Amino acid sequence: PADAHVVDLGSGHGMVSYLLGWSASERTIQGFERDAEKVAIANNAYSRGKNISFTIADLEGLVPPKADAYILKDVLHYLPPAEQRELILACNRNLLPKGAIFVRDGFAANDDRHDRTKRTERYSVGLGFNQAKGELHFMTKIGIMAIAQEAGLNVEWASKEMRTSNELVILTKNEG
Repeated sequence: PADAHVVDLGSGHGMVSYLLGWSASERTIQGFERDAEKVAIANNAYSRGKNISFTIADLEGLVPPKADAYILKDVLHYLPPAEQRELILACNRNLLPKGAIFVRDGFAANDDRHDRTKRTERYSVGLGFNQAKGELHFMTKIGIMAIAQEAGLNVEWASKEMRTSNELVILTKNEG
């Protein structure tokens, strides 16, 4: 909705946050990113409105603020599996009624698409574009569906990329 409070977990330079904020000035966007350089760039963009903010934060152990929507775009694989689960469950606990959790990530599979995803992520880390504390942990589709079931969330697979294993899944609370 145009007046939603959106929390972007792993916001990077803030591109998604900015697009959401620009498209509705009543919408508030709160980005969390562990890379201080990216947060500085995001917070100092020329056209940042009062409805968009960014904070330096490590997602491990983070309790996200209440929100209408959470965005986890290309970030879960940087967390160990237990932390992935905890973050999704924490989002669910703080998800406002009729809210949604949008997860876009590479999902583990034994195919060329996932090999490409792993390779591009290794390049991103190796070149210093992204920071990793250790090895990457790509969740399986069965794994995220199990967490969703544990949390009582509906699962909708919204998009699938043709060349990589990146997919968008939308998690929503059961109504009624």
